[in-house]
Amino acid sequence: MKNKNAFRKKLLHNGVYSIFLSLAVIAVLVVLNFLVSALPASIRSLDFSEQKMFSISDQTKKLVRGLDEDVTLYFVVQSGKEDAVIEDLLARYADLSKHIKIQKIDPAVHPTFASAYTSEGIGDNSIVVESGKRFQLVFNDSIYVTKTGYDSEGNEVEAQDFEGESALTSAIDYVTNDALSVIYCLNGHSEKAFSDRLRSYIARENMEMNDLSLVSTGEVPADCGCLLINAPEKDISEKEKDLILAYLNKGGTLFYIRNYMLADCPNLDDVTGQFGIGFDSSMVFEGNAGFTYGNAPYQILANLKTHEVTQPLIDHRMYCIVPYAMRIVTDHGAASCEVSPLLTTTASGYVKSLEKELKSMEREPEDEKGTMILAAASQNTENHGKMVVLSSMNFLDEEVSGIVSDGNYDFAINAVGWMCEHESSIAIHSKSLSGDALNISSSQANGWGIVLTGVLPVLIIAAGVVIWIIRRRK
Repeated sequence: MKNKNAFRKKLLHNGVYSIFLSLAVIAVLVVLNFLVSALPASIRSLDFSEQKMFSISDQTKKLVRGLDEDVTLYFVVQSGKEDAVIEDLLARYADLSKHIKIQKIDPAVHPTFASAYTSEGIGDNSIVVESGKRFQLVFNDSIYVTKTGYDSEGNEVEAQDFEGESALTSAIDYVTNDALSVIYCLNGHSEKAFSDRLRSYIARENMEMNDLSLVSTGEVPADCGCLLINAPEKDISEKEKDLILAYLNKGGTLFYIRNYMLADCPNLDDVTGQFGIGFDSSMVFEGNAGFTYGNAPYQILANLKTHEVTQPLIDHRMYCIVPYAMRIVTDHGAASCEVSPLLTTTASGYVKSLEKELKSMEREPEDEKGTMILAAASQNTENHGKMVVLSSMNFLDEEVSGIVSDGNYDFAINAVGWMCEHESSIAIHSKSLSGDALNISSSQANGWGIVLTGVLPVLIIAAGVVIWIIRRRK
């Protein structure tokens, strides 16, 4: 009996000990959970995804950390229907600055909230970005975007991208910016039109695009942040040249794409020449197949030189494709101008004269060989005028840019942002939900083809033979 009571006491003692130990463990876990939840989102959830879905770019960090006014992000969503990716993204913005305020709005609880901003309603997982100056709506369908691109055979393919960071950062920039940039596109000389997609990208960067006829206005407007001239088929007049130069000499900026089919354009050439950039009458080819697309030497996957315009592309390992390009020549003796190559061929580049009949695209003994400049930037150190010049008339064509996942469009946006000193216009890249397209050169494709269809099967067969021989000997 005594032994039985002792055994019961021991069981009771052990049971009480176990209960207290369990309660202590639960208390520790509760405290740890509370402490972890108080940490910034960037610390408590590490991003191991290939697309860096839960990471914030340096461009966003610079913009948001530099805020000096409050911005409220209203997360409009019914309770229980929150998108976890968007919710995490908002938390990361709030971690960057005390000026970012996040407020969740349930339409069922606040049915009149949307009417203060739009008459069409606001869908779940949309965001209203508001400052003391203005507001902007970021709808869910501008966060998850379906895009049409092109595969290596030129076929249209659809892919879904996550553009949450790009949309939010653009909206924050819009509601806090005192002066929004205006871009004027010169017309009246049969210039190439800009695609709707490029226009939407530029609008996302809070830049307004307007057409400009210098014949009508008699001057470049005072609010012009950048003047665009896209592959005109005719030269500008002497008067237009003087108006453009007057604008540039007051610190204006020019983005100009040369049309190789326009053989004689002395006025346009004089404008770029005064910034140390010129052209010669020759077409550029790439002799290194590893830097061509479709094994065509005139479709050049350009070598990106280090510059503010190209650095984001270099960082994201993106390509620019430059088809049918003229050679750019730079006069470093141009007064007060610093000229920088942006896009070039490799040292295997070569040129063929446009003044002769093109009999072959392969390099011939008389063809000059070397690194050829395809795009260049120039800045006047005295009046601070800037210019970016490209030598490929097809550079901004939608199907061309689509080949390199819109790397050409990113280049254009970065160039305009650099010239306008609009830092937030340095393109923030979307994150593919369909998997990244793998851009490889012709030589790389051929190499992998040999490995997969030749070398790998031979190795597998050889391994099988060796194993069979070893087993037979046993």
